[in-house]
Amino acid sequence: MDITDLVSALLRGAADEPRCDRCIAVTLRETLTAVRRALPIVLDSSNDYARRATRCTACGESTVTVVYAPAVKCTRCSRTVAPPDGISEHGDVFHHHCWDVLRSELRIANSRQLARLSREVVRRSRERLDGNGQNPPAR
Repeated sequence: MDITDLVSALLRGAADEPRCDRCIAVTLRETLTAVRRALPIVLDSSNDYARRATRCTACGESTVTVVYAPAVKCTRCSRTVAPPDGISEHGDVFHHHCWDVLRSELRIANSRQLARLSREVVRRSRERLDGNGQNPPAR
Protein backbone atom coordinates (compact mmCIF):
# COMPACT_ATOMS: atom_id res chain seq x y z
CA MET A 1 0.00 0.00 0.00
CA ASP A 2 1.39 3.39 -0.90
CA ILE A 3 0.94 6.58 1.10
CA THR A 4 -2.09 7.77 -0.92
CA ASP A 5 -3.90 4.49 -0.22
CA LEU A 6 -3.07 4.77 3.47
CA VAL A 7 -4.32 8.36 3.69
CA SER A 8 -7.48 7.44 1.81
CA ALA A 9 -8.12 4.42 4.05
CA LEU A 10 -7.57 6.51 7.20
CA LEU A 11 -10.00 9.21 6.06
CA ARG A 12 -12.61 6.68 4.93
CA GLY A 13 -12.35 4.90 8.26
CA ALA A 14 -13.06 8.17 10.04
CA ALA A 15 -15.78 9.47 7.71
CA ASP A 16 -17.08 12.94 8.55
CA GLU A 17 -14.21 13.48 10.99
CA PRO A 18 -11.92 16.27 9.77
CA ARG A 19 -8.19 15.63 10.27
CA CYS A 20 -5.28 18.03 9.94
CA ASP A 21 -2.18 17.11 7.92
CA ARG A 22 -0.08 16.65 11.06
CA CYS A 23 -2.51 14.25 12.72
CA ILE A 24 -2.73 12.21 9.52
CA ALA A 25 1.07 12.03 9.41
CA VAL A 26 1.33 11.03 13.08
CA THR A 27 -1.41 8.41 12.77
CA LEU A 28 0.22 6.85 9.71
CA ARG A 29 3.75 7.26 11.10
CA GLU A 30 4.75 9.07 7.93
CA THR A 31 6.52 12.37 7.41
CA LEU A 32 4.45 15.51 7.11
CA THR A 33 6.04 16.15 3.72
CA ALA A 34 4.97 12.73 2.42
CA VAL A 35 1.41 13.26 3.63
CA ARG A 36 1.27 16.74 2.07
CA ARG A 37 2.43 15.28 -1.25
CA ALA A 38 -0.20 12.53 -1.08
CA LEU A 39 -3.17 14.69 -0.07
CA PRO A 40 -3.68 16.46 -3.44
CA ILE A 41 -3.79 13.06 -5.12
CA VAL A 42 -6.35 11.81 -2.60
CA LEU A 43 -8.42 15.00 -2.90
CA ASP A 44 -8.45 14.74 -6.70
CA SER A 45 -9.41 11.06 -6.64
CA SER A 46 -13.00 11.67 -5.53
CA ASN A 47 -15.47 14.45 -4.79
CA ASP A 48 -16.07 12.76 -1.44
CA TYR A 49 -12.85 14.27 -0.04
CA ALA A 50 -12.72 17.96 0.86
CA ARG A 51 -10.52 20.51 2.55
CA ARG A 52 -12.27 22.55 5.23
CA ALA A 53 -11.26 25.23 7.65
CA THR A 54 -12.48 23.62 10.85
CA ARG A 55 -11.34 21.95 14.07
CA CYS A 56 -9.33 18.73 13.75
CA THR A 57 -11.12 15.90 15.56
CA ALA A 58 -7.81 14.30 16.58
CA CYS A 59 -5.91 17.25 18.09
CA GLY A 60 -8.66 19.86 18.44
CA GLU A 61 -6.71 22.58 16.64
CA SER A 62 -8.64 24.96 14.38
CA THR A 63 -6.88 24.69 11.05
CA VAL A 64 -7.34 23.51 7.48
CA THR A 65 -8.40 19.87 7.61
CA VAL A 66 -9.20 17.08 5.19
CA VAL A 67 -12.41 15.14 5.56
CA TYR A 68 -14.05 12.21 3.83
CA ALA A 69 -17.72 13.10 3.54
CA PRO A 70 -19.35 10.78 1.04
CA ALA A 71 -22.20 12.24 -0.93
CA VAL A 72 -25.60 11.15 0.32
CA LYS A 73 -27.53 9.36 -2.40
CA CYS A 74 -31.25 8.90 -2.78
CA THR A 75 -32.33 5.34 -1.98
CA ARG A 76 -34.83 5.35 -4.85
CA CYS A 77 -32.94 6.98 -7.75
CA SER A 78 -29.28 6.89 -6.52
CA ARG A 79 -28.66 10.53 -7.42
CA THR A 80 -26.92 12.83 -4.96
CA VAL A 81 -29.20 14.48 -2.42
CA ALA A 82 -28.36 18.04 -1.41
CA PRO A 83 -28.97 18.61 2.34
CA PRO A 84 -32.10 20.79 2.08
CA ASP A 85 -33.64 18.48 -0.54
CA GLY A 86 -33.53 15.29 1.50
CA ILE A 87 -36.06 13.38 3.54
CA SER A 88 -34.71 10.77 5.94
CA GLU A 89 -36.99 7.85 6.70
CA HIS A 90 -35.86 4.77 8.67
CA GLY A 91 -32.20 5.48 7.86
CA ASP A 92 -32.82 5.94 4.13
CA VAL A 93 -32.56 9.31 2.37
CA PHE A 94 -34.87 10.36 -0.45
CA HIS A 95 -35.44 13.42 -2.64
CA HIS A 96 -38.80 15.04 -1.90
CA HIS A 97 -40.15 14.02 -5.30
CA CYS A 98 -38.85 10.44 -4.95
CA TRP A 99 -40.52 10.20 -1.54
CA ASP A 100 -43.79 11.45 -3.07
CA VAL A 101 -43.53 8.80 -5.81
CA LEU A 102 -42.97 6.05 -3.22
CA ARG A 103 -45.90 7.23 -1.13
CA SER A 104 -48.11 7.29 -4.24
CA GLU A 105 -47.00 3.78 -5.20
CA LEU A 106 -47.84 2.62 -1.68
CA ARG A 107 -51.30 4.18 -1.88
CA ILE A 108 -51.90 2.52 -5.25
CA ALA A 109 -50.75 -0.87 -3.90
CA ASN A 110 -53.01 -0.48 -0.85
CA SER A 111 -55.95 0.49 -3.06
CA ARG A 112 -55.43 -2.56 -5.28
CA GLN A 113 -55.20 -4.81 -2.22
CA LEU A 114 -58.44 -3.38 -0.83
CA ALA A 115 -60.14 -3.89 -4.21
CA ARG A 116 -59.01 -7.55 -4.25
CA LEU A 117 -60.27 -8.07 -0.70
CA SER A 118 -63.58 -6.43 -1.56
CA ARG A 119 -64.05 -8.68 -4.58
CA GLU A 120 -63.28 -11.70 -2.38
CA VAL A 121 -65.87 -10.63 0.20
CA VAL A 122 -68.48 -10.16 -2.53
CA ARG A 123 -67.63 -13.58 -4.00
CA ARG A 124 -67.99 -15.30 -0.60
CA SER A 125 -71.27 -13.50 0.06
CA ARG A 126 -72.63 -14.68 -3.29
CA GLU A 127 -71.53 -18.24 -2.52
CA ARG A 128 -73.34 -18.12 0.83
CA LEU A 129 -76.46 -16.79 -0.85
CA ASP A 130 -76.27 -19.55 -3.47
CA GLY A 131 -75.87 -22.12 -0.67
CA ASN A 132 -79.13 -20.93 0.95
CA GLY A 133 -81.06 -21.69 -2.21
CA GLN A 134 -81.38 -18.06 -3.17
CA ASN A 135 -80.39 -16.73 -6.52
CA PRO A 136 -78.05 -13.79 -6.50
CA PRO A 137 -79.54 -10.59 -7.86
CA ALA A 138 -78.92 -9.89 -11.53
CA ARG A 139 -76.27 -7.35 -12.28
